[in-house]
Amino acid sequence: MEKLISSASLKTDQLAQQLIEHLETNEQRLGLENAILYYGFPLFRDYDYEIFRPTVLLLDKVQGITAIKIVGTTLELTLEDEGLDQFHSMLFGRLLNSRKLRRGKRDLALDLNMILYAPGGDGAGTDPEELNSELCFSLQGLDDVLGGEQNQELTDEQFAEVRSIVEGVRALVKPVARDVPSEQNRADILRALETEVSNFDISQRKAAISVTSGPQRIRGLAGSGKTIVLAWKAAYFHLENPDHKILFTFYTKSLYDTIRRQITKFYRHFRDVDPNWDNLHIMHAWGGRNVEGVYYNACLDNDVVPKNFADLKNVVDPFGVACAELITKVSVKPAYDHVFIDEAQDFPNTFFQLCFFLAKGERDSKSLIWAYDELQSIFDVRTRTPAELFGKDKDGSARMDLTRAAAASGLERFVSNDVVLEKSYRNPREILVCSHALGFGLYGPKIVQMLDGEAHWQDVGYEVTSGKLEKGQKVEIFRPEKNSPLSINRFQSKSELLELYAAADFKDEIRWVVDAILSDLAAGLRPDDIMVISLDERNARTYFKALGNQLSENDVSVHDMLSNPFGTSRFSVDGHVTLSTVFRAKGNEAASVICIGVDSMAAQRATRKGRNKLFTAFTRTRAWLRVSGMKPSADLLISELATALQNAPYLKFTFPDLGEIDTIQRDLSKREERIGKLRAKWAKDLEMAGLTEEEMAVELTAELKK
Repeated sequence: MEKLISSASLKTDQLAQQLIEHLETNEQRLGLENAILYYGFPLFRDYDYEIFRPTVLLLDKVQGITAIKIVGTTLELTLEDEGLDQFHSMLFGRLLNSRKLRRGKRDLALDLNMILYAPGGDGAGTDPEELNSELCFSLQGLDDVLGGEQNQELTDEQFAEVRSIVEGVRALVKPVARDVPSEQNRADILRALETEVSNFDISQRKAAISVTSGPQRIRGLAGSGKTIVLAWKAAYFHLENPDHKILFTFYTKSLYDTIRRQITKFYRHFRDVDPNWDNLHIMHAWGGRNVEGVYYNACLDNDVVPKNFADLKNVVDPFGVACAELITKVSVKPAYDHVFIDEAQDFPNTFFQLCFFLAKGERDSKSLIWAYDELQSIFDVRTRTPAELFGKDKDGSARMDLTRAAAASGLERFVSNDVVLEKSYRNPREILVCSHALGFGLYGPKIVQMLDGEAHWQDVGYEVTSGKLEKGQKVEIFRPEKNSPLSINRFQSKSELLELYAAADFKDEIRWVVDAILSDLAAGLRPDDIMVISLDERNARTYFKALGNQLSENDVSVHDMLSNPFGTSRFSVDGHVTLSTVFRAKGNEAASVICIGVDSMAAQRATRKGRNKLFTAFTRTRAWLRVSGMKPSADLLISELATALQNAPYLKFTFPDLGEIDTIQRDLSKREERIGKLRAKWAKDLEMAGLTEEEMAVELTAELKK
């Protein structure tokens, strides 16, 4: 049985702990081995802002949905029954909206069972016939209800649909209208991919829905769902505690609309109104006179004159210096009950320290949640520890220690505060493997950077299948399909997913790019499905002007991020092809990405910054990638990509001397390190035994309790 804990109140809820333990112990007898157990979730609010949710909700293919509300005294039975009945009505309505779950106009293909559990009660003064819910006074009575008449088993598709509705993920699914000129074209393939990614996987669900008391770090590759997980959490925290002040901050300005839209969709799913933006602040990290920002607002709130880029343009790390001056000049007043930090890898340590002071509460109970992509930062590929990010207290101890905070939370058994998302849903497997190959420099003259061990490769979704990770050893590292589960490779060959072109000159490259865009449009894609990224920053405006002119001649509009007045806040415009630099593309994506000017990167082949820039650009695509540049410099990197594509889904190379290159440092809490070791030891045996991912997770959890 999979458990998802969505409220820190479990720490003090003894009756709920006893109930969950009983269900766990007897899951086989009760037929709940494959069920999902939610604590404190889901919750709905009505127009009067009253909250409705069960204590525990069980979701099972056979038994359907069973919501259990623990009642303290029998005096509360009638009131709690009314609340549970209202919860039933709100959930029923959302499920009935799905065609897949309807059996007739007003009936569902699954049961919705509501149970009032009043341990120790006797029902005196209450007529069970007058209640809408089943009434149980003991665990034995509860077992009798759970073991009652069984419903027809849901199909896999129906079960996934129910789960997505219960968890709110269904709110993200909105089909985009596209012209479909012929069968098996790119529009068809893209529509299928969008359906595939409409549900979270097990690790994403746990990261999104599970709530711990205190800080939490979420890590994963580009496209693993970190931003969506944070958006879900922010929406749910706001729903549960509407008076709390919540901050959601990020690095890439063009992400603002995306984040606001995702939070709104999640929130509306559980309450049919928009969030209260007076209490939920989505702000860029810096800000200024014309736009709110975390630093800028903190300065004003603490009577400090804020600095802008012009004031600090001659110093190294101007934003880091600005934050450092603020936190050393004044004692920053706490302003937020919850702080979410997206794109954490791109921020200086002093910004984390500013966020620490802005968060209310004691250090181990501060609700600080940050998403970190350890393989994407353009500026720094080393994963910084929480102690480095948040600094030290006056007594010399770390302000932030995840192991210490987990112990203080009292929820360590149920919820991890250090989550790794291994699966990537943005990029096709072949594209991601090639992007990693170029990012590390595996097929270049010299490997530029390297992960520091087998456990770290596993963290990012790979398996070492041949050789040892030792200097001079030939190794093969494989990316399993389950960690890049998009099925596009069933419809498209490697050469269709990744196209390479070394142009004779500038005009030749522009012609090739325009032809590629027109080809995508003819295959059913929309202009806003397409993004052109200039790797050549110096000549980006020249590229974009030429592309804009030629596309205009073909009645295709462009959204030029370098010249459009909306470029700072809006990345994509309906009906327009997006033209962007790598820096502005970070955090965004498109179905078809064309990276131009790769020849400009030849001189940066030996640098981490250059390699990370290539990786970031290539991983913006959700389906197709094209890379072009001018001869002869373009040939160098195009040759590397061709080798990577030939070897994909394997990475094949001679392991370097780690002492000679910069290593991407791996930092895991002691608990997560132990999980990693157990996973490595048990995974193959459990998989050979035929266990599912969920069952494997249960086995690993049980081992951790020993």
